[in-house]
Amino acid sequence: MAPSHKQWLIPFAIQLIPSVLLLLGSLWLKETPRWLMSKGRREQAVENLCWIRQLPDNDLYIQEEMYAMDQNIERQEAAGGQGFWQPFKLLARSRKVQWRFFLGGMLFFWQNASGINAINYYSPTVFKSLGIVGTNTGLFTTGLFAVVKTIGTVIYLLFLVDQFGRRKLLMIGSIGGSLCMWYVGAYIKIAQPALNPTTKLPPSGVSAVFFFYLWTVSISSLVYVSHH
Repeated sequence: MAPSHKQWLIPFAIQLIPSVLLLLGSLWLKETPRWLMSKGRREQAVENLCWIRQLPDNDLYIQEEMYAMDQNIERQEAAGGQGFWQPFKLLARSRKVQWRFFLGGMLFFWQNASGINAINYYSPTVFKSLGIVGTNTGLFTTGLFAVVKTIGTVIYLLFLVDQFGRRKLLMIGSIGGSLCMWYVGAYIKIAQPALNPTTKLPPSGVSAVFFFYLWTVSISSLVYVSHH
């Protein structure tokens, strides 16, 4: 495509497709059973839960899940009650809740400070700084970056998180991501590929690209863990 206004407009417009599908799909969603339970609408809660699980109301799984929701609502009532402002009141008077709030907030803060959002948007520039030349090659490496990130997230989600736990994966991903970025930064500082362009990456440049993709896999654990 020739350089034009469409080069950035089309990628942003494509993102409207999944959002529109999500909006249309939400029209068939039923209200959450837990919210209905908190409002005293137990029969409708059971009906919606059966619809979600595709099980009859006398199934043991349905009964256990309803009991768990009952217990959870009772605990919330005992801790501070329902309502929009109750969590804030609980936060104000509980040091333990404040500490948990701080940890959760810092997890989100440092996950974004790791640079993942900047690299998502400026990955072509990042690859160019590693010595990747040519428009097609740059776009290919950028597309491969998105594929590696997606595959890494799926692996964490389906196979690793339940096996090793969130805390251990967070620590491993943080250490691994840090070491990868130190290597990539050292390569850029020493080799200075932007000042020494070449049509073929040297072995050190190839290794830097490899470590960049390895960083992508490592950062996938941070993104998944911080959002779950």
